[in-house]
Amino acid sequence: MMVDRLKKYGPWILTLIVALIVFRPWRNAEFLLWDDDSNVTANPFLQPASWSHLFEFWTRFYENLYVPITYSVWSAVAALTQTFYGPFWANDQFSWPFLVTNLAFHILNGYLVFRLLKNFTKVPEFALLGVALFLFHPAQVQSVATVSGLKELIWSAFALASLCALFELRMRRVLIFGALALLSKPTAAVLPLILSIAALTSETLKPQRKKLMVSLLPLWLAGFSLLILTKTKQGDQWMLEVLSWPNRFLILLDTFGFYLRTAIWPFNLCFDYSRTPGWVMSHSPTPEMFITLAVAIGALTLVFWRKQLRPQALLLATLFFASLAPLSGLIPFLQQNYSTVIDHYLYLSLTALGVLAVFALNRWPQKLVIGSFFIVLFSFAIYDTQLVNDLRTNESIFYAILKKNPDSFMSENNLGVFYAKIGKDEESLAHLRRSAELKPRNAPALINIGRLLYKMGRYDESIAQFEKIGPASNHLFDYHLGYGTVLGQVHQDAKALTALERAVEMRPDNDFAQASLGVVLCRLNRCDEALPHFLIAQRILPQNPQYQGYVEYARSQIKK
Repeated sequence: MMVDRLKKYGPWILTLIVALIVFRPWRNAEFLLWDDDSNVTANPFLQPASWSHLFEFWTRFYENLYVPITYSVWSAVAALTQTFYGPFWANDQFSWPFLVTNLAFHILNGYLVFRLLKNFTKVPEFALLGVALFLFHPAQVQSVATVSGLKELIWSAFALASLCALFELRMRRVLIFGALALLSKPTAAVLPLILSIAALTSETLKPQRKKLMVSLLPLWLAGFSLLILTKTKQGDQWMLEVLSWPNRFLILLDTFGFYLRTAIWPFNLCFDYSRTPGWVMSHSPTPEMFITLAVAIGALTLVFWRKQLRPQALLLATLFFASLAPLSGLIPFLQQNYSTVIDHYLYLSLTALGVLAVFALNRWPQKLVIGSFFIVLFSFAIYDTQLVNDLRTNESIFYAILKKNPDSFMSENNLGVFYAKIGKDEESLAHLRRSAELKPRNAPALINIGRLLYKMGRYDESIAQFEKIGPASNHLFDYHLGYGTVLGQVHQDAKALTALERAVEMRPDNDFAQASLGVVLCRLNRCDEALPHFLIAQRILPQNPQYQGYVEYARSQIKK
């Protein structure tokens, strides 16, 4: 009895132990200045987490995305954290509850991949090997070991649950999990395509194929609508580079080739590749473009001669490329200002590796394949540990990036922000200026230089910096807020008013912008107009006593 249980559950226990060792959430791991700030620590609706703030995530876009499920999970973790440990946003080294949540979702996704792979093999051990490839592939580290990676983990969980429900012919669950995936990340708009191809290529689903395709129509409509809404929010006016359609196809070839290479040989990963559209075009043709073409020609040749492989090839191609398609560069998206490719976009696509592993075990000598898998998995686990260590602190991640990619202008920028935060202003200024040198149109670095000069009390230089970059950054909230703040400091209230009004118009949910505008209005003897802005700032961040003081002052002036 005991032996049988060990045979059944032993591999799973071993897999979980290895996952806990490899992806261990360090208690002193920091929130990273790579989306963790905008998503969590500087998110006004998580300071503190509350029911009213949770309502905001369900009724509006935040940071140009509508992902209420993801923010609901973050809200729950934030609420528990602040209940037992106090304000997590005040301590950079308090990210571990969020990282534990990520690891829990990653392990859950491993279980869902196991359930999915059992549809392609009769040997559970084969499916477990496919799960191990999925769990420990080095490209997964970025999703699991960074707080902001939760978006990828959550939508993938619902997508995998929907796929599992499809093979079990539970269409109500397919639609429910599909809808939850769409509310977790807009990339889930491709899920109806994945489900449709799975239904078309599966022999077990053949009798119900027509009914299944009709049942998926609501999901197609919802996904298409979400894509349009998201693209409307993330218009091309935010893009530094918008290429012509022929050139976008070159970007797509490069992107797909990059991800194919990373999936097959993931041992030179970097958290920022700086592969912007402009970089790719200046280095075109890239080796990655030829990889895409070679794989496409090879796959087409194989399925032409081996017709029985066509369903499997179509399923593999869909699982790998579908979730990457919206992020391939064919349609411009905001991340392309920094890099078209980023490792965590591969998360769900690596399910295809698990499926490929099962197909290989079903066809080829098992001892040879299993032995090769264990060598690969051991190599993955060792490399994963190194990557997780690099992600522990802001300094470690950005210096690790610059070691592999000295042209990472965003790492220089983020190091500058980090050093400014801990009071090393001169080091901060050096990194920010280096970032601006690497990318002359790098608005975040240019704006951060202006904000740092303001912090250092060099107000004239700060104003000159903002005025120099104004035309190129007129569409950016941070520009108007920073410029308005320094103008207000030197009592150029008329100009400050214009800048801060624009900032509030762009981000009415920012408490500092609302309060700053109120201060300028009061100085202009317009306290009756300032009071609503103070009240909004107080509602957004009620624990800030300064906002209560502003409200009381404005009311006293109105009474006079």
